[in-house]
Amino acid sequence: MGRDPNSSDDGLLVHRHSRAGGNPFREITQLSLSADLVTLSACDTANGKLEGEEGIDGLSEAFLLAGAKSVDGALWDVEDSATEALMKAFYSHLAQGQDKAFALRRAKVDYLRGSAHSSPVYWAPFTLIGDGSAAIIF
Repeated sequence: MGRDPNSSDDGLLVHRHSRAGGNPFREITQLSLSADLVTLSACDTANGKLEGEEGIDGLSEAFLLAGAKSVDGALWDVEDSATEALMKAFYSHLAQGQDKAFALRRAKVDYLRGSAHSSPVYWAPFTLIGDGSAAIIF
């Protein structure tokens, strides 16, 4: 997504607990996205704060509210090299025309077959939220 050259918005989403005091949830929900998939490959990106009957206030939900069809995020802290391997495999499977849910599953299976680290800590944190049934056209 590009930035509007006529906008005063700097294009940055500021973490809500930062000194700058920004609220990325609010900022993201105000975006108008038509993304098939948003990938958040950092730690704890599929988590959020439970807001009672409102549901969970988190990055994944913010991107869905902004119009993304699905979000791939992590449920806990992730290890860098495992994440890199998983994301490469995930996007490779997406490029082969597999639907998002199947591509993520295949990436996890590939990781288990090709890595000495079989603990779920390395491959299981990533989850797909939203519509995983469609392939992405590159």
